Amino acid sequence: MDQMLKQATTKVAGGDHSDTLAYADDVGLIACSASELQDSINKWCSALKDNGLKLNEAKSEVMVVSRVPETVRIIANGRELNQVVEFKYLGVVYDSTAIKETAVNDRINKYSMNVGMLYPLLKDRHVPRAVKVLIYTSILRPILTYGCEAWTLTSAAKSKVQAAEMRVLRLIKGVTRRDRLRNEDIRAELQVKSILQFIEDTQMRWYGHMRRMTPSRAAQRWWIWKPKTTRPRGRPRKRWMENIKEAVESRGYTLKEIQQSALFQDRGEWRNFVTDRP
Repeated sequence: MDQMLKQATTKVAGGDHSDTLAYADDVGLIACSASELQDSINKWCSALKDNGLKLNEAKSEVMVVSRVPETVRIIANGRELNQVVEFKYLGVVYDSTAIKETAVNDRINKYSMNVGMLYPLLKDRHVPRAVKVLIYTSILRPILTYGCEAWTLTSAAKSKVQAAEMRVLRLIKGVTRRDRLRNEDIRAELQVKSILQFIEDTQMRWYGHMRRMTPSRAAQRWWIWKPKTTRPRGRPRKRWMENIKEAVESRGYTLKEIQQSALFQDRGEWRNFVTDRP
């Protein structure tokens, strides 16, 4: 089935898969207009049919990303696809308004649910603290930070993520907020890296990975893509590159200096740069 899906993708995209996100049988199509999306859907339906496959119209959904609600009508095999305001692709939640905190809030909810299931174990005084820390770093933290490479963290989002982190670390240490202990002291005693530093390092590694990509790669193409429309009035939303700029400057460099250097080409050097903090 994977081979047939690959053949269908090649036939539709003509070798250029930059507008098609495909993983196993989960396929996402990106288009700048309803007409472009309808054309891609028609090509996919035809290519799938030629390879003995069929698009599942009941499970296929359409979402318009815009600050202003917009309705589109997309037809596949004679059936109108359902338009949604939020959907999940490969475990990451996206919404139609492109609010950056949607994915963060979803991960915090997943994290809190798993903390609840592990609460008796984390609370048990007979379980060694080292085991509890291992549970946090190997189970809970990956749940919380899944997909964090693409997060754009505002001050409010950072506060939410840090609060979720400290809720577990205080539980492991056996203290509450009433004990008035500093977060840094708790992390130092447990020997756990700050969740915000962990996310920053992860995003920096992903940034270096994208810089090494060829322009034909989907991630590289959509990273440098710029919309043709102008920004609406009012304060602009924080962008992902602003997080990267702050991370670079915290290491004593400017983003321009890093972009002009050949530091990205060597993975080892870039990894050392990412982990090198003042």
